[in-house]
Amino acid sequence: MHALLARLVLLTLLFTPCWADAWAHTTSAPKKPSLTILIAEERLSHGKLLPTSEYLLKLFAYLERESGVQILQKRVPWNRAMMMAVNGDGVIFGVSKTPERMEKLRYSVPLMEEYVWAVYSVEDKSKIESVDDLSRFTVVIPYGVTYGLEFEKAKKEKFKHMVSYDNFSEQLRSLSKKPNLVLLFGLRDFKEGKDVVAFFHEKMLPKYAAPGTQHLNFRLSTQALFIDTLHFATAKNKHIAEMEKIDEAIRKGLKSGEITKILQLRK
Repeated sequence: MHALLARLVLLTLLFTPCWADAWAHTTSAPKKPSLTILIAEERLSHGKLLPTSEYLLKLFAYLERESGVQILQKRVPWNRAMMMAVNGDGVIFGVSKTPERMEKLRYSVPLMEEYVWAVYSVEDKSKIESVDDLSRFTVVIPYGVTYGLEFEKAKKEKFKHMVSYDNFSEQLRSLSKKPNLVLLFGLRDFKEGKDVVAFFHEKMLPKYAAPGTQHLNFRLSTQALFIDTLHFATAKNKHIAEMEKIDEAIRKGLKSGEITKILQLRK
């Protein structure tokens, strides 16, 4: 009799709405792990914040689907993104390797390569054919940006002077005023000089040039001076399982060609 009464009480509790909800909650699928991806803000000359690129949206959607990790996007200035990644408060996107960073950060497998070119004033008739030719210039790079291990080595051994600017528009403005400057910038999938010249003048200059500089012409190095690899990265002791899943998804996407196809949209 007591056993029958106990069964009736249990059935009543299970089918009472609040208990049914609680039961359903405890038996639901486990929550998907999440990862905050830190994306550097990109701004035009007048300060307008550009929207997140289409290729990034598609890349993150692919990684989320293949890794099973929910991707949460956060756009912040580059230096803040780097500090957050070092602290483990997210995973920075598109970061190069340096000896200092490698002491603090756990890098993903390489996601893409960038070919680093030099652009300088058309008034300078000399050619930039190798890293050694940069020694007679003041080298301009975006603030807080590096172009990989070979660049870091050249910075210590070959560069005499360097300056940094907050955005690409300011860098272009400086080139138009000071012929002794050379600006380094990275492009993916541009290995031939003629293609880089066309892309720079037809796409980059109209998009980023400050007022009064859109009409200017610039010279470019005869070849890429560095080849950089870009990665996701975060603090070494953080997000270990999620980063392993991201690595696996990247390898799979590069092998299948799906990531390569997505990255083509970056142009």
